[in-house]
Amino acid sequence: MSEDIRLLVISDIHSHLEAVNKLKKCLMDEHYDILTICGDLTHFGSPNELKEVLYALSSAVSYNLMVFVLGNCDPYTVLEDRNLCSDIRACKLLHGDAVLWHDIAIGGVGGGLVSPFGTIIEYNEDEYSIFLNSIKRKWTSTKTRILVTHTPPYNTKVDLAHSGEHIGSLALRNFILKEVPLLNLCGHVHEARGIDRLGESYIVNPGPLRKGYYADVIIRRREGKIKINLKEVK
Repeated sequence: MSEDIRLLVISDIHSHLEAVNKLKKCLMDEHYDILTICGDLTHFGSPNELKEVLYALSSAVSYNLMVFVLGNCDPYTVLEDRNLCSDIRACKLLHGDAVLWHDIAIGGVGGGLVSPFGTIIEYNEDEYSIFLNSIKRKWTSTKTRILVTHTPPYNTKVDLAHSGEHIGSLALRNFILKEVPLLNLCGHVHEARGIDRLGESYIVNPGPLRKGYYADVIIRRREGKIKINLKEVK
């Protein structure tokens, strides 16, 4: 593994396969160590539809590892069948757990917070804390940690809705401040595309891929620096 780790960060595809096809053309000559998907692969779609999106991404992007969490608009039953993506190359569903890739731990929690809209996968803050604490038990011995969530942390640049209200998770905010992951990669709030800092952690919402948005992240471990670029499919 090289000293530089490159991540492609996407979110909120909402079943727009045309956006995936455009991404493929845009990244034809690029390679990523980790393809990170921050939820809402479908728009209230079926497990088969979700798998179709994963297949499309696996052929669209050159990567070593694909990790994803579910969004509030994805099918809940996928959480009951963790083998759904077993035949997709180097693909891992994260939800209240973590995977070790070389010496990097990647943990994830999917779903949104309880909302007036009653979408498919929603949790209250106490439930969210349980999932986060489960990750904590699995990555305690790892120095470099990446946290993938659909919901952004509360009171940041990336959880600000059109209404002016911060709609992120307070449990997630507290977890980040305590555990200090290098990165929290998230989505959900389409209008809050951006980069922020929470304590020593970088928070990245790449914006919805359905509108052509994504992020390119390079971890320069020798220098102890991170380069984050918000990009758009042309």
